[in-house]
Amino acid sequence: FKKYDKNNSGTMNSEELEPAYAELQKLIQGRSAKIRALLKKYDKNKDGKLSLSEFKLLASELGKQEGKKVPADDQLDQVFKKYDKNNSGTMNSEELEPAYAELQKLIQGRSAKIRALLKKYD
Repeated sequence: FKKYDKNNSGTMNSEELEPAYAELQKLIQGRSAKIRALLKKYDKNKDGKLSLSEFKLLASELGKQEGKKVPADDQLDQVFKKYDKNNSGTMNSEELEPAYAELQKLIQGRSAKIRALLKKYD
């Protein structure tokens, strides 16, 4: 917001809003493309959704890519259940997007906590 609020008024006029909106659209489209790519890669039965087991495979591979430990099964179950809004036992792309964001935080957050503890007690 501050980047595009050129006169620091706390509001945006149409001239300020146009480039901000364009950048926001790019961010949204990029995120949506990533989610579609993840869905395509991990949707093993090709039904257009991720089951819990497919979601856990995604989590496992994400952990490996990050060089981090994968959250425990019960944590993954909780994340899946939280974002499976219609309780279908599967996640579509709209449900997967916030679930993936939380999964990233879980995986990255563990190492951040460990680093903080090591720094404190080292």
